[in-house]
Amino acid sequence: MFLLLVSLLAFVNSAPKFVPLPGSGLPQIAGADCDRTCDGSEPFHCMFNWSIVNHFLDCMGDTAGCYGDGIPRQVTLVDDFEDEVLAIPGPSIAVCQGDEVSVNVVNKLASESSTIHWHGLPMKNTQSSDGGPGVTQCPIEPGQ
Repeated sequence: MFLLLVSLLAFVNSAPKFVPLPGSGLPQIAGADCDRTCDGSEPFHCMFNWSIVNHFLDCMGDTAGCYGDGIPRQVTLVDDFEDEVLAIPGPSIAVCQGDEVSVNVVNKLASESSTIHWHGLPMKNTQSSDGGPGVTQCPIEPGQ
């Protein structure tokens, strides 16, 4: 099983947009359903739908999902539309070899653009979808 962790590079209101790979031919399923035992079973096209949101994180009392020094503050998080759990670190991607992955991201920030940066992954023919806003890729504008 491959576990990919996503980190947010920049501070980061619409419905998710599915953008499947053209001609994939694999059955499409929700990304969370791709986290399974990799036993040579049929590969899937795993569709993850995330949003970039601002959230007030209050780690006083219930510390589940909290990170850092425990001081309450406004944070920018990646939210998974399927499970809607706001936590640090953000959602992970767990897939099996042979699966295809699509990650659709909606920027729900009021006024800041953002991107997602994929640490340590080879970006074959998709380098323009990896990096800092305005540096190696176009930013995801608010509402996109």
